[in-house]
Amino acid sequence: MDPSAYIDRESWLRILSEINVEEFDLLNKRYDQVVHMVTAADGAELYYTLDNNTSRKEDLQAAREMDQKTRKVWLGHPYFDIIDNTECIKFEDKVLKVIQVVCDRTGIDSQDRLSKNSRKRKWLVRSIDDSRFVKYEQFNIKHEYLLSYEPESQIRIRSREQNGRSTYTVTKRDLHGEEYVETRTQITFREYTCYQKMRDKSRAPLHKQRRCFMIENQYFNLDIYTVVPPSAISLQLDNRLIFLETYTTIPVGGRVPLPDFLEITKVLYVGILCFGSPLFLEYYELRVFHCSNKYDTLQ
Repeated sequence: MDPSAYIDRESWLRILSEINVEEFDLLNKRYDQVVHMVTAADGAELYYTLDNNTSRKEDLQAAREMDQKTRKVWLGHPYFDIIDNTECIKFEDKVLKVIQVVCDRTGIDSQDRLSKNSRKRKWLVRSIDDSRFVKYEQFNIKHEYLLSYEPESQIRIRSREQNGRSTYTVTKRDLHGEEYVETRTQITFREYTCYQKMRDKSRAPLHKQRRCFMIENQYFNLDIYTVVPPSAISLQLDNRLIFLETYTTIPVGGRVPLPDFLEITKVLYVGILCFGSPLFLEYYELRVFHCSNKYDTLQ
């Protein structure tokens, strides 16, 4: 996808047609994870140089602009991580960030060897100003939980659809000590339908529209539930249930650049337990939250 940032849309689609590749497959199926390292020109300007690459001629501003364009072509990838220059004293610190997000996505316990600052943050959203919304990719997502005979293991399948094309994953969460370790695997449609036969019928499927977008260097997911789960009715605002989420390495108490086109009412602090109803026991995402009105600062 990176080359599409450097050429016009028509030329890019023509190239894909000539090599018989679908853009949907390239974006969603080819890579299990995409990690983008932000240019030193954005946040580490003292270290930006052209000496190590004679084919590049961009000044700081041009480098920042091209970097932003390159990030945006990956909008919509299910596991997209942006590694910026925050708190990086040397390049090795940035590399450690990359290793950490790869470990997180693959379920490898890095223990104390790497930084663990990256955490999921959530906010409850009241309304959306679509007229001011930035560029985004939208997907229809369905989660279904499977029966598990291991009390400390949780398994779910997910379908993710856009314009009639879908990808499928299975996620398993196992408890190691006091923390859950997740592993995600892409599966075929045939495998997906086989897994559906093992669905835990005591838990309702979850249906939502997900918008993926970026604000500055921050990658966000906006989840709009098309069916509000029974046990989450108390959280809905104006008969809608909308969550904003992101992963960030910004320390607790630091400010996150939140979208000004969303009316955000509460910070959601992820607790340990779920909402409680067996019909809506969303193991992975929706847990018991302790709420605050300070929505622009992490607590």
